[in-house]
Amino acid sequence: MWGFLKRPVVVTADINLSLVALTGMGLLSRLWRLTYPRAVV
Repeated sequence: MWGFLKRPVVVTADINLSLVALTGMGLLSRLWRLTYPRAVV
């Protein structure tokens, strides 16, 4: 039972971490573009 319970939690944790990382990078890129509009990435 513990094996089946642990796997979904790990998968959801990985998905949440990836989403947080993507949103964080998106916000950082937007802030970078606002602070340095001339810089072309």
